[in-house]
Amino acid sequence: MGVFLGIDVSTTAASTETPLSAPRPLWSEQDPRDWWRGARTSIRRVMTEAGVTGANVGAVGLTGQMHSLTLVDEGGSPLRPAIL
Repeated sequence: MGVFLGIDVSTTAASTETPLSAPRPLWSEQDPRDWWRGARTSIRRVMTEAGVTGANVGAVGLTGQMHSLTLVDEGGSPLRPAIL
């Protein structure tokens, strides 16, 4: 049995900061690519600190933001910042 890797991509408690944009009053947006960069940075850091590799990971749990709109193209690439 391996280790469990938990990933929480949210706006309230990030171990790796991700920029938040407010282009107009009461609006908030984030670039989904920043979520991926932040997740990669955090995963690398925690695995290095724990002394484990990807081969040691037995399961991954993932949570994310609610009520967000992320528009993507046919290949899954973001078309614009996600509306939070």
